Amino acid sequence: MLANNKQLTVKRLWANKIGKGSANQFLRLTPVVSDNELFVSDAWGDLYDVTLGGKVLWHKKLLAAVTSGLATDQHRIYMGTDSAQVLALNEAFRNVQWSGLLSNAVLATPRVSSGVVYVKTVNDYVYALNAMTGHLLWSYHQDAPSLVLRLGSSPQIVGSKIIAGLANGRVIALSRSQGSLIWQSVLAQGQGDSVVSNMVDVDANIVVDNGRVYAASYQGAIAALRLSNGKVLWRHPFSSFSGLALSHGTLIATDAKGDAVAYDTRSGINIWTTRLSPNSLLTKPVMFGSIAVVASDKGWVYFISSQGRL
Repeated sequence: MLANNKQLTVKRLWANKIGKGSANQFLRLTPVVSDNELFVSDAWGDLYDVTLGGKVLWHKKLLAAVTSGLATDQHRIYMGTDSAQVLALNEAFRNVQWSGLLSNAVLATPRVSSGVVYVKTVNDYVYALNAMTGHLLWSYHQDAPSLVLRLGSSPQIVGSKIIAGLANGRVIALSRSQGSLIWQSVLAQGQGDSVVSNMVDVDANIVVDNGRVYAASYQGAIAALRLSNGKVLWRHPFSSFSGLALSHGTLIATDAKGDAVAYDTRSGINIWTTRLSPNSLLTKPVMFGSIAVVASDKGWVYFISSQGRL
């Protein structure tokens, strides 16, 4: 693998068999690191605490199927389930401290800040819950289409706002304290004659930087929006359900065709497009210095230079 015309050496440090995976559901069961320990769960509710050296410290079987990635505030671990629950586990004693029943399955990784957990369900409810007790602080809802992708993007916490992408192709900004709508922007609208062709879910995780919101939808568009009012600054046709990453003025995204694509964040100009794995499901890019790292469901990991070279 080459990056910036130099040989990139990749070495596996350790590997460990953790649970049974995601049951072929393409769930985003992302782990979380807290106090130099890695917490990870499979789709069957097997939760593990692993050292950064790969040693399993403990394993707990939960009475629920986990469908989201994990989040933590150094006190508790939070996760969503297919039974419309969000669970909070005490890190020290590994027991469920509280559970909250919501409107539908939680597929998006919860976000937590300043004693509040923010959760989005697959049917486009956004909830704010007290992180210690699970008490409902507020909720917001827009009607979801009859057919949606079973993925869901996580709400983003930005100052006094919560930014969320919805299955109807909209990006919204909510008041963090009250859950009231500040603005909404139509990222994409269905253009087809069938329910499937009209799917425009904003399921790629949104990124926010320097007063701009970057978002992408399935069968719709990728765009930059103004954080203050949701105004579209630039937009291009695009289809993604994976996610975005930022690196030194460049927005990098993986699309539904198996490509990695880079845009200039200010102008929206396409800088490069790199074919990775046609007909494969790709993860969102993760930045390792100036290198974008992407994995596929075929077992490949790709390292892409800032010029788009593998």
